[in-house]
Formats: sequence, C-alpha cells, structure tokens
Amino acid sequence: MKPALKYGLINGGIAILWSLLMYITGLNRNANAQWINILQLAIPIALMTMAVKEYRLTTGNGWITFGKAFNQSFQVGLIGGVIGTAFYFIYISVIDPAFIDYQKTMQMDKMAENGMSEEMIEKGMQQAAFFMTPGMQVVFGLIFVLIVSSLLGLLVAAIFKKPNPEEIS
Repeated sequence: MKPALKYGLINGGIAILWSLLMYITGLNRNANAQWINILQLAIPIALMTMAVKEYRLTTGNGWITFGKAFNQSFQVGLIGGVIGTAFYFIYISVIDPAFIDYQKTMQMDKMAENGMSEEMIEKGMQQAAFFMTPGMQVVFGLIFVLIVSSLLGLLVAAIFKKPNPEEIS
C-alpha cells in the first residue's frame, strides 16, 4: 500500500476515534475544546512525517524532493480529512444532532458577551442559519481540510525534504 494512502487511512480512523472520544467524554461541549482540538494537529503532522519518511526510504531510494514530500503530506491530510468530514456529517446528522444547537447557543452567548442587543443577535443568527446546516458544515469542513492539509504539507515537506544531490544541477 502506498504510504500516503496507508497513513491517510490511519489519519481518518484516528479522526473518527477522536470525535467519538470527545463526544463520549463530553469534551466536545467544553469551552476549552478548541484548544484540545488544536493539539489534535500533532496527529496528522506525525502521520505526514511517517509517510514522507517511508516514501523516501522505499520509493525514493533515500531521497525525496520538496514536491514529492508535499504531495505525500497533502494526500495524508486530504484522505484523513475527507474521512473525518464524512464522519462529522454522520455525527451531526445521526449521532448528536443537538450539537448544532449547542454551537448556535455558544455563538449567541459570545454575541451577548460582546455587547450585542437581542435584536442584533437574532439578526446575526438568521444570517448564520444557512451556514449552520450539516451540509454547509461539511462544505466548510472540506475547505478547511484543503487549507490545513496544504499548510501542514508545506511545513512537513520543508523540514523532511532530502533531494538527491546528484540530480541537482
């Protein structure tokens, strides 16, 4: 199995387990959950690194260009992200449909903390309603996956590239 596919599938599986763990423990409804989820970025970085190193040792004969390292890293992030986003759709549609209501409540609370009037909050929530549907959350989730996979892929490729000196002219 190709390294990017292998580690991408592992990334997706871990994303599903992470989501279920957050749900079971109730941490998905914790105000500090965003910080916990930022820590989760270490997982795809580690898996991207493993994919690049495996590709370099097997297919690359000890060498890997920046472009190939980026490609491997990006694929790991993309595969895992698509799997995770697909699961998230199932999660908010079937497992925990009240999660979107929780997100709306948190958004309303933040608006109130920022001094917005009830009328302004209501108007803001009406404007945001379209974006709070499961379908739109998946669309934005996929856009987020593309951006994060690109950024992390660039980081990993820059660190772990090892071009063959004989091919550099």
